[in-house]
Amino acid sequence: MKNKKYLYILFIIIPIIIFFIGKSFSLTYTQEIRNVEIESNDYNDPGSFHIDKSAKWTGFGKAQIEFKVNTVPKTLDGRNIDIVLVIDISGSMAGEKFDKAISDAKDLTEAVLSQSGNRMALITFDTTSNIISEFTNNKNTMLDYLDGLEIRGTTNYNAALLNVDEVLDGYTERTNTDLITLFLTDGYPNVDIPTEKATYRILKDKYPYMTINGVQYEMGEEIIQDLIDVSDNQWTADQETLSNVLFEASISPVIYETFVISDYIDKDYFTVDYVDDIEVSKGEE
Repeated sequence: MKNKKYLYILFIIIPIIIFFIGKSFSLTYTQEIRNVEIESNDYNDPGSFHIDKSAKWTGFGKAQIEFKVNTVPKTLDGRNIDIVLVIDISGSMAGEKFDKAISDAKDLTEAVLSQSGNRMALITFDTTSNIISEFTNNKNTMLDYLDGLEIRGTTNYNAALLNVDEVLDGYTERTNTDLITLFLTDGYPNVDIPTEKATYRILKDKYPYMTINGVQYEMGEEIIQDLIDVSDNQWTADQETLSNVLFEASISPVIYETFVISDYIDKDYFTVDYVDDIEVSKGEE
């Protein structure tokens, strides 16, 4: 995640950590073994975690050890959320990808609007952009709006950002409330470019207390510059991870200052010839 840091919003971002250990094993067995699960005392508690460890051989003398870490967010006490949900409905979103995005957006809506102090607004964009709903706490109305969305057109970031300004026109900052624009897209802008960069800067000048979080959906792990140019923080997501990403990008949880996983090699069976043989895909070794 590339992140322009703002003090008023924190995120629990616990990456999947994968260790590649090379030149140290003599077996070539390739079956994945999922054999270790670690949980904090009560995984349902805010701030708790669950770690799922698995290992497999990836070649002669080379193994991959994977740690999948899930956490339960712990939010700042007493804070509410105003979310402007901006969804790309252009043609490239068609099919299962769009169905999953709407399903996950509905799950987010259910959770957010179950709290009376939270509100959501909904904007769509394709070749143009439409304000589907101003801020509301009416969960059923928002769910109906999401169910009614249809795919069409191309991709216009700028029109979407202009409508964010329209929704926020006359907005009064609320005490103990985070204002978040959640911008979900699966493609490069191809209309009104590069005007969206200037519109983003205008929005940040007018609403300095707003955070714009960009979610890059089904476009790989490298975040495109176009999304960086119009958002403060960026996430990548696919159909499997989108639900978790939307929640992470929509709340203001307390973060772990550090999160350390220690793993050990059983010297009775394995050795590591050189420390440099260990490669870490996320985090630091």
